[in-house]
Amino acid sequence: MSLKFDVLLPYSWTNDELYTYKSNKQIEPGTLVSIPIQNREIIGLVIRRSSDNNCVKNLKEVKEVLNYHLNAKTIKWMNIASKYTLIPMHQILKMILVSYKNNKPGYFETNIIINNLEPGKYPLEMLKTNWIKLKKMIKEGEISETKFPTSSIPIDADFFSDDQIYAINQINHMANQHHIITLQGSTGSGKTNVYFEAIAKALEQKKQVLVLVPEISLTSQLIERFHDRFKVYPYRWYNSCKQPIWDWASKEESGVLIGVRSALWAPFNNLGLIIVDEEHSTTYKQENGPRYNAKDIAILKAKSENIPIILVSATPSLETLHNIQTSNYKHIQLTRTIPHKLNIQLVKTKTWMSTELQKHIQITLNKKEQVMLFLNRKGFSTHIYCSTCSNRLLCKACTAGLIFHKSNHTHCSYCAQKSDLPSACPECKAEDSWKFYGLGIEKIHENIQKLFPNNIVSILSSDTTEVIDETMHKMENSEIDILIGTQILAQGCHFPNLTLVGIVQGDIGIHSGDIRNTERMYQLISQVKGRCGRADKPGTVIIQTSDDSHPLLHAIAHENVDHWLEQELQIRKQHNLPPFSRIIRIIISSKSAALTEKIALSIHKPKIPGIEIMGPAPAQLYKYNNDYRWSFLIQYNKKSFPQLQISKWIQSMKLPKNIKLTIDVDPQSFF
Repeated sequence: MSLKFDVLLPYSWTNDELYTYKSNKQIEPGTLVSIPIQNREIIGLVIRRSSDNNCVKNLKEVKEVLNYHLNAKTIKWMNIASKYTLIPMHQILKMILVSYKNNKPGYFETNIIINNLEPGKYPLEMLKTNWIKLKKMIKEGEISETKFPTSSIPIDADFFSDDQIYAINQINHMANQHHIITLQGSTGSGKTNVYFEAIAKALEQKKQVLVLVPEISLTSQLIERFHDRFKVYPYRWYNSCKQPIWDWASKEESGVLIGVRSALWAPFNNLGLIIVDEEHSTTYKQENGPRYNAKDIAILKAKSENIPIILVSATPSLETLHNIQTSNYKHIQLTRTIPHKLNIQLVKTKTWMSTELQKHIQITLNKKEQVMLFLNRKGFSTHIYCSTCSNRLLCKACTAGLIFHKSNHTHCSYCAQKSDLPSACPECKAEDSWKFYGLGIEKIHENIQKLFPNNIVSILSSDTTEVIDETMHKMENSEIDILIGTQILAQGCHFPNLTLVGIVQGDIGIHSGDIRNTERMYQLISQVKGRCGRADKPGTVIIQTSDDSHPLLHAIAHENVDHWLEQELQIRKQHNLPPFSRIIRIIISSKSAALTEKIALSIHKPKIPGIEIMGPAPAQLYKYNNDYRWSFLIQYNKKSFPQLQISKWIQSMKLPKNIKLTIDVDPQSFF
């Protein structure tokens, strides 16, 4: 007898998202199945046995019942995440299934040297060997599949400071139930060593652990530190290795996964702990595709699974600080600081390089120590103008100026499109008339090489991902004298011989209209200066600015940021801005400016108690990635949950097919 099942697919053509299929097998909810769709097969998730009593005659049949199962906790969390973010369930399933294919082993034990790796136990991605060759080596007995190696190596208590021991004991006390724990401490205070002990506790209990990090390209140091502590390597959420990790996560095998925000969607079946490192980082927010903040979704997941989550930062977000103050989060602070007090100087200058900074660079190089220069601007120049007609070169897909790179290409900092610099101005057709203004890290690199020709100067940004590991390794080994980079330098690097940090333009973004920009600058400057003087040598930080009167810069220079943070929270409270309220942004967009405006203005705004709907209005970046955009802002009280009413409002809009609607719950940017 055929049975009927309601199946969730990673695509949807109806509002309820579920499709009914038949099978002569009894299929448990949470099972993955192969489903025929037109001339192909896709993977679906069985949600329940259908209550529909109609006959099964015209129903398509489940093609195959797969040997993978999402547990009830995962499905419950998918529902919670969908209701909070307003991301449809089929899109959440698609994010979970993005790495699903038939399994490869995730961990190997080798008997031979492979790519300079000594015989030992390694995750698949570290072997960096073609899968066909690996299968041959398995057949010949040179390597064998293994589970994540157990590691119960104790650490002598003398290794830890008193406040670290206190923090470890506090976290262990909260290990077996849901708590949101904030682990705060200045750079160099030992936060990583503390949460490693929480990982050790989870591994003792045969649990899985997820460690979220802002940038996968900067995990090499963390992975090596992990190996130093546990003598095994963790799984790394890496493009070529997601399939075996998916297979591992869906089972109950213990282990540790380190990855960026998308690692959150691995289908863990035995999760015991989540750690969000650098919890303040804006890269946890996905700005394209389904919009979500991985930190917020991780908190929802931890609550759904009744497990602890540790938010780690030297500079917690204002939302986190507010939750600490209101006792929603457990707060643990490490007081240990770097061995020497930093010499922080605030220097007012109208040039990119002050006399004071240049003098300190020379002194530092003379001592055979290292220099880091920070500017959060990629490329060579930030503005391109025609000298004939004064036209500014804009991105063809956005209403934004292009950035010029020395390789003679341009890029848009919003849509990331790259193109060659045109030989002629598109407005007046003048040839070779471009003039370049504004400062980027490539221009600093060029000027520094002229000023210090006998020193090794390197550059680092997210544009240079292919050499990040190599550059970091050289910096660690003092093979680079001066390192110039963007915000990637703020992400937890440890360079023992770095004793001078120069922040080239400390006031970038401080005067913008974005409510979060000042907070971001505080976090960036604080994190970058924290790279300095971390070992046994004193460090100097020079913050250059054209405006030395700003309270934030004074607070950082005099190491009195607590007072500034309180003032910033009070300003947010006076204006009822996050974290004292919540915001949902709805963006209406299409390829036609006239159609977008017409549709946006025609949408009826409902009256929903406790929420204010503002707009519609043209987006700050009116044209983005070839779409013209208008937006609504919905502001509501933190204690209310209007997502259900907003979802009903959205469903009532009846938008044309060529209109795109984007929902952004808790937006981090408003461009």
